[in-house]
Amino acid sequence: MLAISENARYTNALGDALLCAMHWCFVYRFVRRGRVTGDRARALQGLTLAYYLCMIGFQGFGCLMHLVEPNYAVPDKFWAYYMLCGCFAPPLYGMVCCLDQLEDARHAVLGVAGFLVAPLLYLPCAYFRVDLSDYLPLPKTLELTLPAFFVRRMSNLPWMASALALNRVKEATVPLTLTFDGRGYAATPFEAIFDPKYRDATDLVASFPDWRCESLGTLMLFFGVGTNVVFTLLNAHGARSPDAGKRGRAADGKTSGLFMFVALLSM
Repeated sequence: MLAISENARYTNALGDALLCAMHWCFVYRFVRRGRVTGDRARALQGLTLAYYLCMIGFQGFGCLMHLVEPNYAVPDKFWAYYMLCGCFAPPLYGMVCCLDQLEDARHAVLGVAGFLVAPLLYLPCAYFRVDLSDYLPLPKTLELTLPAFFVRRMSNLPWMASALALNRVKEATVPLTLTFDGRGYAATPFEAIFDPKYRDATDLVASFPDWRCESLGTLMLFFGVGTNVVFTLLNAHGARSPDAGKRGRAADGKTSGLFMFVALLSM
């Protein structure tokens, strides 16, 4: 029986619910419009519809997760479904934005790799809970030093006391070094975000740095940022096409990819 968690994140749930509803509206418009004519139009319609459905699944589960299990720590069959939608939605978005470029056989290989090969390689790693930092020289901790003027401006933030304690200083007037140690920040109280006693807090949503394939952060790095970079580069190449129509669509796709890149990095 599902029940609302006492730690439910209502604003996050509302955001995902609104995005989910938006994509349902788009699907409704697609159904009302019916099938289109022309090979390119049909391919674009099919890819766009598939993208909308993946996003509905991804955001619908996200909404439920924020309400019922906001600190997801152990992957289960529902999390596997979430990962599945998350693997396929970004490549579909990229294919929609650079469909013209995929007409070239060389570029089509990249599209197939992004849409099929990458998820089929990644999902087994997520299932077996592979931690990439065990096999690659990836950092398990990161440090960020804030200049004194930044510290003074942020002195009233709830987490500042934990940052001061970490640096063993009392006044928010000196440079501070913030250590990100891979803990689950969704499972850590916001006001104690740098408190050493929460070093072992873990979750699959907001651990950082986290190289576990089953974590949301790693998924978004590979399939959100990674595939978006590939398809944006394809559109940058297509923007030099001699065909004015293709050139304009490629420029729009490149701009869309850049905005998506900014949005993903801000998550």
